[in-house]
Parts: sequence; structure tokens; C-alpha cells
Amino acid sequence: MNRKILHKIYSFSTPLVAGQLTYQTVSVVSGIISGRISPKALQLISVMDNLSFNLLGVMGTAAVAFSLLAAQTDDRRQYRDYFSGTLVISTLLGVAGGVLLQCTHQWLLTVWYRIPAVMLPVACQYSRLVSVNMFLTMLVFALAAHVKLQRRTGLILAAVITATVMQVGFLVLGDLVLTDETSRVLNVGVAQLVGNLAQVIVYTTAEFKQLHDAVRSVSTKKRVLLEAILPLSGQEILESLLVEAGLVVLVSRQGPLIFAGYTICRRLVDVALIYLFPNVQALIVLGGAELRQSGTVRKLLRYVLWSTMSVYAMFSMLIMLNITPLLALFSRNQQVINQAYQLIIVVGLLGACQIGYEQIKAVLQLYGLSRYVLRSSTLVNCLLTGLLFALQAGDKVSVYGTLAGICAGTLCLTYLFYRKYVQLI
Repeated sequence: MNRKILHKIYSFSTPLVAGQLTYQTVSVVSGIISGRISPKALQLISVMDNLSFNLLGVMGTAAVAFSLLAAQTDDRRQYRDYFSGTLVISTLLGVAGGVLLQCTHQWLLTVWYRIPAVMLPVACQYSRLVSVNMFLTMLVFALAAHVKLQRRTGLILAAVITATVMQVGFLVLGDLVLTDETSRVLNVGVAQLVGNLAQVIVYTTAEFKQLHDAVRSVSTKKRVLLEAILPLSGQEILESLLVEAGLVVLVSRQGPLIFAGYTICRRLVDVALIYLFPNVQALIVLGGAELRQSGTVRKLLRYVLWSTMSVYAMFSMLIMLNITPLLALFSRNQQVINQAYQLIIVVGLLGACQIGYEQIKAVLQLYGLSRYVLRSSTLVNCLLTGLLFALQAGDKVSVYGTLAGICAGTLCLTYLFYRKYVQLI
């Protein structure tokens, strides 16, 4: 790969990687504070955050569709049309998602996740904060996608750092000042809210003119965006609401101690994956512009795969060498720490499986094969999730079997996607 392309990749992805590392710092701090409240509090916060994250994964496809379409146009008027439509759709989806969560959270927590009844009152209060946060997050998605397409990833880093300072400040202050469990749990939700609000303010201030022009114009691209969103959202429904949420349900049903151990492992593995999603964004944005036209997507994919795997291996090694003090940061409960010790390897393998899957999937979507991705994922994920739930109903699968099954499904899809990719090149 020539130096010019490498320079574009580094210039684009380095601020995103730094921002991702900053974001993971917040996640770790939040996990440490949540874990120190109690295992049940960590379970509640993790379940609610995971539920909102999965809904946002589906609704956030509006920003992904905008990136895929707008990255391939040089017409400023057409770009503004796409941006205007994305803002409208993202706002409506954010409001709808918040309302949906408010209407269903109590049923989901009691029936699906089996949260103890004693935690339900604080869960209802926490869900209100999460609902408002979903609306703000959708705005952040749309604004951040616009900034990435402008190749101003340094602004994203500035927004993330600002949000991090605000969020960590609220988390630490609340941990020092507040004493009762309910207030400490709610403070975690308030900190997330403040962080997202800070990002919206940074983006709005920096991009005020383009944002003002987009808001004033009437988009004619809403239908085009919706047509692009449908297969992408279908894919995310499978991944977020079927596989990811299904995995959380299956692990949560094993009890708060096992779930707390899994959550700690997942947060550590997410730190090791800091290079994954910035590189996926590089594939979409750079691959959708001049890189795709010059036939260098294959080299780009090879680079991002190896760089992501290398960084993941390095961070995984550092985590394993320091696993004892790291786990002690998250919890004072020795049973939770023991569960995390037992789960860290298999959760790490699950993280490794994500790398090839996410990046090859992004290339297929770039080439307009979103429907193929959706069909393949539907077949594999529905069969796998149905089997895991059936086995758990008969008490025939442990948390290790559940995680191993998800790993197997991810590897199967990676193989199918790679075969399709080989046909393209």
C-alpha cells in the first residue's frame, strides 16, 4: 500500500483510536464504580446500558446509511440533502426509542433478565435517564458521522475528551459524596447524560453553519436513506437484539455473580478492541471515496485486519499479565473476581472473533451487499440463538457453552462473508 493511502488512513483513524481509548477509559471507570456499589447494582446498570446500546445499534444505522451514501458523492447540495434527512430520521428514532424503552423496560427486566424485585424501583428511575440519553446519543451519531465525512476526526477526539472529563468528573464526585445505593446508581446515568450533552454542544458549536443550513433545508433523500437503512437495521436487529441482547439474557439468568464477572471481562476485552471500530469507519469513509475507485479496498482491508489483530493481541497480553490487580479494581467481592478469572479467556476469544467479522462485513456493505449480509446473518443467528435458549431451558448449557456457541456462530458468518468477498475481488 503506497504512502499516500497510508497517510490518509493514519490521519483519519488515529484521532478515532485516541477517542475510542478515551471512551473505554470512561467505561472502565464506570464499571469500577458500578462494581463497587454492589454486584446487583452492576448487573442492573450493565443490563440497562446493554439494552439501550442494542436499541441504539439498530437505530444508529441511520448514521451508517448516511456515511455509506454521502461518502460516494462530491455534490455539496446532495450531501446537505442527505445530512438534513439523517438529522430528521435520527431525531425521530431517538424519541421513539426512548418511548419504547419506557413502555417495555419493567417487563424486560423482570421476565427476560430476571432482575431481583428489590432493584426494580431504582431500575425504573435509571431507565428514565437512559431514555433521554438515547435521544442525545442519536444526535451524537448523526453529527459524528457528518464530521467523519468531512475528515475532521480531530474534532471527534475533542468532543470525546470533553465528554470524558465531564462524565468522569460526575462519576468520581458522586462516588465520593453519595452514600446510599440508589443515588450512586442514578449518578452513573446522570454522568452518561452529561457526557452526551457535552458532545452535542461541541459538535453544534463547531459545525453550526452546516448544521443550520441542513436544518433549514427540506430533504428529498429521506426515502433513499430509509431504503438503505432497512437492510442495515435488519442486520443490527439480528446482532444487537437477537445475539447481543440474547447473550446478555442468557448470562444474566445465570445469576448476578456470574453476570458481574462476565461484565468485567467484557469491559476489559472492549479496551483491547479499541482499534476495531475506528478501522471499520476508515473502511466505510475512505473506501467509499477515492480508495474504492482506485481499487485499493483489498489492500485497505488487509491493513486494517492485521493492525486491529496486532493491537488486540498486545492489549490482551497486557491485560492477562495484570489480570489480578485489574479485577480487584472492579469489585471487592471475591466470588465475582473468581467468576471473572474463569471467564476471561472465553470472553477474550469472543472479542477476537469480532475482528474479522466486523471488518469483512463492512466491505460487503460498502459494495452494496447489505441484503446478502442480512440473509446470511438471519439464518445463522436465528438457528444459534434458538438452540442456546432451548438448551438453557433444559439446563443443558452453562455460561461457557453459551459463549462458545456465540464464538462458533461469529466464525461461521466470518467464513461466509470472506467467501463472498473473495468472489468480489
